[in-house]
Order: sequence, then C-alpha cells, then structure tokens
Amino acid sequence: MKSLLAAVVAGGLLSALNPAAASQAHAAAPRGQVTPVAVNSYASTAGTGLRIMSLGDSITVGNGSSAGDGYRYFLQKYLKATGATFDFVGSQRHGRNGDVDNEGHGGWTIDQIAAQLDGWLSTYQPNVVLLHAGTNNVSWAEAPADIAAKLSAMIDQIHATVPKAQIFVAKIIATRLPNQVATNKAYNALIPGIVADKGPLVHVVDQSTVGGLSIDDAHHPNDFGYRKMAYNWYQAMRDNLAPNWRAPADNPFAQTKHVLLVNYDWAQRRQVKAYWSRVIGFSEDGKKIYVWLKDKNQNP
Repeated sequence: MKSLLAAVVAGGLLSALNPAAASQAHAAAPRGQVTPVAVNSYASTAGTGLRIMSLGDSITVGNGSSAGDGYRYFLQKYLKATGATFDFVGSQRHGRNGDVDNEGHGGWTIDQIAAQLDGWLSTYQPNVVLLHAGTNNVSWAEAPADIAAKLSAMIDQIHATVPKAQIFVAKIIATRLPNQVATNKAYNALIPGIVADKGPLVHVVDQSTVGGLSIDDAHHPNDFGYRKMAYNWYQAMRDNLAPNWRAPADNPFAQTKHVLLVNYDWAQRRQVKAYWSRVIGFSEDGKKIYVWLKDKNQNP
C-alpha cells in the first residue's frame, strides 16, 4: 500500500491514487477496458521517466514527412509542453529534430520485426511501446485473421521481455490503394478484440482516422497526417498514464482552413504541395459530408 501511495513520477507526471478507489475501479472495469489504475503498474518502472520505443515499419521511420521525423517529433513537443520526462529508445535513428531514436524498419512485416524484437527490448528496456505494425503484411495480401494473430503474438512477446511496459497498439492508418482497402479495414476491425484479451497494460489507439489527403503517397502520412498520429498517441497516453497531463494546445483534426498538404502526384511522379480547406457538403441522400477543396489562394 505504501508503494501505491508513493506512485508519483518525478516532475509530477502521474498523480498518486487513493488505494481503495483504485481497487474498486479495477474490480468494476470490464475485461480489457483500460482505466487509470494502469498507472500503478506503470509507475513502478517510470521513476526516471518514460522510455518510449516507437515500434513498426516505415510509418514509424517517418517516410513521407518533410524532416523524416514522422509523428515522433510532434509527439515529443506534446510531451515537453506537459512537462513529461522522456527518452525515445531504439537501435535506429531517423529524422532531423528532437530525439531521433526509434525502432522503425522500412518495408518490414510483423514477422520480420518479431524475429529481432527480443534483442531490442532487452537492450533498451522500454516502459512504453507505441506499436504500429501490419501495413506491409496487408501489402503482401495476407489474410486479416493471420495478420491479427501475428500482432497478438507480438504483444505477448513484448510483455514476455518487459512485463510492466504499457503497450499502445494502433489500428493502422488508411491506405490509398483500392485493392488493399478491404484487408486494411478487416485487419483493423480485429485489433480491439485482441487488445481486450491482453489486460490493463495494453491499449488500442485508433490511427485509422488518418487517411485521405493526410496520406502522402499510398501508405505514408504527410506532415499533416503525422501530426494527427502524434495527437492520437498523446491523447491515449494521457488518458491511460497521466490524466493530469495538459490537453494538447492544438488539434490537427479540427484544423480545416488553409491547410498545407503534401501529396504524391502519380501522373507527374513528384510530390505536390497545395493549400486545402475542408467545407461542409451534402450527399445525394441529404446526409452531411465533409469535402476538402483546393484553395484559390495558394499563399501562406
């Protein structure tokens, strides 16, 4: 009980919990539903701050972002703004800004990542893992259930080496390739059920909300899309690790006017930059829809 009452991360990252209230909240939570009680098991490993491993493929690397940082630098800015103490860890270094350490491997499937994962986890001992994986399995036309089974095994693999780590599991971002949309969506639909069976240290983060003009080429976000990913990661971390963290100062999902977007133009075979705004429209059956239109004014 003393250790529970003392579960406060240096610098004020996490608040101590009332032991009785914590016990009641944990008992009342349905299986797989995350509550702030998860902070207790996390806090014992986080006395010196967050050790964050961004784990995945080229989306974790940051392909498609202007500085090669992907979501990682945007997330770091959120963490700094709230006063969090953190260290991004991993064997790879990508990007030009902030802490560039990560475990992103371009083109790799879940299988390939899993083959070397034990060594990375043992070396870097993360207490937070941000997992976005499966995009390349989708590209190889694997069955959604098979991909989901591999993801489930990877979550177990992580906890076998770092049992107290908080694992944030992403529903993967959308794709612009029509022949992969169905598999992408079917795989994502299976992820919440997998996470629900893994206990209170594993959480779903819905990154499938990143799509459309937020995608640069076929699979990788542009800067606007990576800002959305960072926002989603941070909100999930805030909800489950430290509800007292400050709310983000900006919400890229709410930014709808004169947004600079970078998209790959397949006809011109080059990236094209343009300013867009989201407007409200109506479908043929009268339902409200949102449409992005290129601005006439292309000045900053």
